Amino acid sequence: MLADLLLDANRPGEALAWYERTLGHAPNRFNSLIGTGRAAEALGDVSRARSSYARLLSIVAPTANRPELAQVRSIMRAR
Repeated sequence: MLADLLLDANRPGEALAWYERTLGHAPNRFNSLIGTGRAAEALGDVSRARSSYARLLSIVAPTANRPELAQVRSIMRAR
């Protein structure tokens, strides 16, 4: 996905725009929600990151066991 490449290229503002565009078509897309959170964090927008992570956690099963979720849960507990 283009947004992932932009985030990897240290272009979080552009990545965020593409993640949000994708969420307009698929509002519960896992990769776009986590990407939105990561891009927002990279931009220093903690509130937006937390909102994205909270939305992600609200749509996955509490027992879901993806490595990305462990990281998100840790971030949400720490703040």
